Amino acid sequence: MKSVLNVEVSCFKNYNTPSNPQKVNLLTWLNSNKYKQKVEELRLLEDKSTRDQIKSKLPAITPSGLFSYRSEDHIIKHSGIIQIDVDGLDIEDIEIYKNELIKIKNIAYLGLSVSGKGLWGLIPIPGDPKMHKKYFDAINKTFESFGIRLDEKPKNVASLRGYSFDPYAYFNHNAILFKTSFFYPTDKLIKPAFPGSIESSNKLLNWMIREIQNAQSGERHATRLKIARLAGGYIAGGILDYGVEVTLIEAYLSQYRHIDSKQIQKKEINAIRSGISDGLKHPIKSEFRKNLSWDQIPRLSPFRPSTLEDLSIEKNVLQGKDLIFNSSNEYIQALKIENGILLNGLGYPAIWDCIKSNQFLDLKTKQVVDMINKKHELLAIIRKFNLTTC
Repeated sequence: MKSVLNVEVSCFKNYNTPSNPQKVNLLTWLNSNKYKQKVEELRLLEDKSTRDQIKSKLPAITPSGLFSYRSEDHIIKHSGIIQIDVDGLDIEDIEIYKNELIKIKNIAYLGLSVSGKGLWGLIPIPGDPKMHKKYFDAINKTFESFGIRLDEKPKNVASLRGYSFDPYAYFNHNAILFKTSFFYPTDKLIKPAFPGSIESSNKLLNWMIREIQNAQSGERHATRLKIARLAGGYIAGGILDYGVEVTLIEAYLSQYRHIDSKQIQKKEINAIRSGISDGLKHPIKSEFRKNLSWDQIPRLSPFRPSTLEDLSIEKNVLQGKDLIFNSSNEYIQALKIENGILLNGLGYPAIWDCIKSNQFLDLKTKQVVDMINKKHELLAIIRKFNLTTC
């Protein structure tokens, strides 16, 4: 059967036996009724310690891969699957949460935990053991935005999942791969693209990384905070995903890990995190997108990266549509300042439009935008006196 869950994983005799694993098919395991009766008996018990004792004797798998021994260092192959564990739910709320979570196109499986008091699920990710923790962090951040805190254990690639049974478990054999973007700057300046495509989001992220890494001495902390706030606004507006936080922190560390002290590193990482948290309260959405219906432009949520089909639809919508600005003055009037950065009317950094190779603006308008970039007060003056800029 063709399914993202049709992969091999390791199975262990019980929770306390990390050696001698056997290969099992994940899809077969999920559909097995072999220990159904034991699980049903366990769920009737009130005493948690007794439940845990029985649970520890059930067989368990490592959903994220094949292992020669149950530890991170003994992974043979990543399965391309990561597990999520949602605990602490009230019994009466489990069905409500389940009905909402299965709307997420990246969830391949969702079912009851062995206790029956929580939900656990599986999400396909790129099968790279080195990136496993980063994908978990990105997924966890997204769930936090829904008000849901995931158990941290699956962050370990060798984390276990004991046998459970749910006759009404949810299966999505064509679940969409969850991909967090980890892009690093190139030496080449990039001209802007319309918002809403993966390409333009990647370019935006590259620009942010360059700003963080190339900030001048004395301005580095303020720049990181400013860029992080902007990133939070883009996340809230659906232009970037939650993995951006990890990417920006990595961008900072790659440049300054051997320069800044541990104390300074901690301070700067906290600045990026708090900046994003603050920016989330102020969504930045493309004005161009607002002119299109919800159905015309696929939603670019953290859990639903655009597929090729989505991009095809988006391209068809954008084709034949004129630029939203009819004149240079109209373009200038649409500029706005967010967290100390000048954005164009499409919600992207206006500095992109000043690049020589970009034919979107004429030379005179580029000069005006460049001046406003250097002195933001000019924008208020132009508007206050209704000046003709070109």
